[in-house]
Amino acid sequence: MHELLQNVPRDVIEAYVQDRINNFAFVFAQELVPNISQQQLDIAFSRAVYFISAQEASGGQTQVELRFSHDCRYLGCLNPDCSLCKNNPNKTCAPDEIFDEAYVENRVLKAKCEADISVELVNKQTGEVFAMPGVEVQLSVIDGDEYNSGAADPTATIVELRTSDEGEPLLKCAGGSRALEPGTVLINMQVRTHWLRLPKLHVQHLLL
Repeated sequence: MHELLQNVPRDVIEAYVQDRINNFAFVFAQELVPNISQQQLDIAFSRAVYFISAQEASGGQTQVELRFSHDCRYLGCLNPDCSLCKNNPNKTCAPDEIFDEAYVENRVLKAKCEADISVELVNKQTGEVFAMPGVEVQLSVIDGDEYNSGAADPTATIVELRTSDEGEPLLKCAGGSRALEPGTVLINMQVRTHWLRLPKLHVQHLLL
């Protein structure tokens, strides 16, 4: 059999194997989710192949990072030439506009448009939300003037601001929360969705 396959083009073998795997995946998926459609399976199968390829490209190790996001409350475009949206006082947030420029003391941290902010665990290679159960995230306030995203090692420029001049924690969570140190908040990522809407965090000092 091995000698016979030597004369078969590689792409033909790969297409046959992938077709067989796809057929098995469809039958297996129907056992788990009886009402699954062929289209849903095709999408899931393509995503799985893409993720595996990304893992192989990175040496089998997936690199992840945290990303803040929100669903903007305002509708509109970001085209600077659009007079309708340009003159709208409730402008759509830009992709990199998550937090507001300043927060008054004790104000809950929300997006510029007042939408809730979420934190996600993201695959750096694919940009997709990554599944990693049991992840805990520690939040704290950092000095924006000291942080340099363009540095060779941006993490080396992080300066945490945990307490005010009066010794009060800068970051607190309404209703209480876990914290390893004053001025920090510890939250658990959700196992199923792997994103988390931030709790009602607020600052105890005016941030400019």
